[in-house]
Amino acid sequence: MRVVFLGVGESTGTEPNTSLLVESSMNILLDCGPTVPQQLWRYNSEPDFLDAVYLTHLHGDHVLGVPLLLLRMWQDNRKRKLTIIGQHAMWEFLQHLVETVYPKIMKAPKFEIAFLDLPPAFGKLKLAFAKTSHSMKNYAIRVSEGTTHLCYSGDGAPSADSRALYKNAALLVHEAYTLRQEGDNHASVDGVLQLAEEAKAKSLALVHLHRSVPQDAVQETAKRSRMKILVPKPMESVEL
Repeated sequence: MRVVFLGVGESTGTEPNTSLLVESSMNILLDCGPTVPQQLWRYNSEPDFLDAVYLTHLHGDHVLGVPLLLLRMWQDNRKRKLTIIGQHAMWEFLQHLVETVYPKIMKAPKFEIAFLDLPPAFGKLKLAFAKTSHSMKNYAIRVSEGTTHLCYSGDGAPSADSRALYKNAALLVHEAYTLRQEGDNHASVDGVLQLAEEAKAKSLALVHLHRSVPQDAVQETAKRSRMKILVPKPMESVEL
């Protein structure tokens, strides 16, 4: 399993929005904010490359790239079905969003667009989900292929369910919006380091850092941990 950090930023910073590309037996994009499609095309512009898109929640920096993604696929004559995975309530919103800005995609599609409501599996991949503590309903995801487990938080402070979801992850990718003080809607660097150690994750990637958080302070905090800590840059990748 290969994980590409297409973006690592928050909603209004200068870095591309946080998004992961998971390449394995199926290729899945995790979250698709407005700056994400361009990052994906830089990495791979093949219109049939993606099998699915998973959306953790409906905040703009996680979903507003979907219309552009579908438009490019439509223009480039994608042939294969694309599956969008998310909460049931998302589908009506996404259809309305796409129809508002690019109506021809939904009304005269060149390829099938299907929606799955938090399925237990997708192809050979096993999927699991857990609600986090966020201002909008957000579901963290666990993607498993064999004995390899990738976990991605989306947004939100940890919940009892998400803590259980992250157990023994080969890689936990978690938002760390603040350095030390954890709020009701977001996690902190300190809190995520403790969380990853309790979950016995093999490695941790910190993403979605607020633009005001000093990078040197993050690196210094990460050095205190005994586990492997990544503060990835856009387009970095890891093999699991």
